[in-house]
Amino acid sequence: MRRLAICTLGVLAVWCTLAPAAGAEKPTREFIPAPDFVIEESCSFDVGVHVVANKEYGITFSNGATLVTGALKFTLTNLDNRSKSITLNIPGPGLFTFTSDGALTIDAHGPWLFYFSGVLLYSTGHSHLNVSAAGVFSLSQQGGTSTDLCAVLR
Repeated sequence: MRRLAICTLGVLAVWCTLAPAAGAEKPTREFIPAPDFVIEESCSFDVGVHVVANKEYGITFSNGATLVTGALKFTLTNLDNRSKSITLNIPGPGLFTFTSDGALTIDAHGPWLFYFSGVLLYSTGHSHLNVSAAGVFSLSQQGGTSTDLCAVLR
């Protein structure tokens, strides 16, 4: 119950921040398709990602920011040892914001899956992922927990 309240407060905080900008134009809401895929270069092995459930939507505001929220569950499998797998509930939500120089910031709340070169992480709580225009990743976590999924799937 506490987790639901915190998540709700986070979404409300994001909404209140965006409400004045969004007032100029009605936000658009679109389903975000999620096909199965393979994560490479995060672990010493490739990780297959199977979409178990997807009801995620993006709400894009007039300022260009997009709030992604909704049910999303993945099963991750070590493709070198298929007996090693884990199913994760990763509904977010998260606010995606692009800067004028092409950088991306994700203000993530709740359960998330983060992956980039050398990192495969299941995170709960509040995190920020920044991707520079040059493609440099920077992840910081302000609360919650994080789990190294490479170690779990090894």
